[in-house]
Amino acid sequence: MDSAPVVPAALERDSRRKLFLILKLVVSVALLYVLLRNASVSEIFRTLGSTNLGLFLVALGFYLLRIWIGALRWSLLLRPLEVRASPRFLFRSNLIAAFFSNFLPTIIGGDPVRVYDSWRLGAGKAGAVSVVFLDRFLGLVALIVFAVLGMAASKRLVDSLGIPFLELWTVVGMLLMFLLLWIVFHPTLPVLDRFTRSRWASLGGLDQQASDSLAPFGGRSDILGKSFALSLLLQLAIIAHYVFLAASLSLPVPAAAFLVIAPLAILVMMLPISINAIGLRENVFVFFFALYGVPSSQSIAFAWLALAILLLVGVAGGILLATRREGRVTV
Repeated sequence: MDSAPVVPAALERDSRRKLFLILKLVVSVALLYVLLRNASVSEIFRTLGSTNLGLFLVALGFYLLRIWIGALRWSLLLRPLEVRASPRFLFRSNLIAAFFSNFLPTIIGGDPVRVYDSWRLGAGKAGAVSVVFLDRFLGLVALIVFAVLGMAASKRLVDSLGIPFLELWTVVGMLLMFLLLWIVFHPTLPVLDRFTRSRWASLGGLDQQASDSLAPFGGRSDILGKSFALSLLLQLAIIAHYVFLAASLSLPVPAAAFLVIAPLAILVMMLPISINAIGLRENVFVFFFALYGVPSSQSIAFAWLALAILLLVGVAGGILLATRREGRVTV
């Protein structure tokens, strides 16, 4: 009996990637179709046409500030690996990563680009993986901190969302927050070791090296503490970005409400079920802004302005990519 042909592992992974891309495309189209079916497209474009350009540029400035803060955090996390990197170089690298994240999200993505640039700076393959992992992990912890504190401080908004047992959710969220902080400041814990292997080692075929490279961060509370403080500052920049973006459209959403809306919306948009959060982004802001009487057409216009900023930053990153030199760098 003839045996079944063996499909190469690389070909099988490529097939799964293409299938996942198609599924995400279907989800994005379906979400947009359901939303736009009940919204006035002409009203969306009228709202976009009324955008206050000055406030929009301020919102763009805060988004660029968020990227700059991310570069500062990245430079700090490279220090335990005895790598000194200019925040200016890392800022440019973050812009290039944004190009891949926004235009090639399911093919390359931004994180492998940052791993590559960390390696170019001399961090080594395993060290580069660990630095980007910790950078992401610190950002996630800061996001959860803002979500928990925002929900605890904004009972009116949370009640409007219909979330039962607010006190219980707050306690659970705080316990999770402290657990994540403990993991961050003890980066050689087995749970972090296993997660690093399963999630990030595939980038370079690394296994033991990926987890061993966390060792330089053990006991470096100075570096991790400053990096976490920058993560909190980065989240504030994102909140300010959304506040001014809403102001550019004259939306009647209080600035304080974004302390809750921004982190929760970002957590939802992180779900890997659509392309670049298209469809998810529109629906999440329609849901939150409806609590303040904002029509769906205006909420969609807000979401499209937010996407426009992402694309503008991505285009800038593409231009930088086309003009930079490859190979090892010293900064």
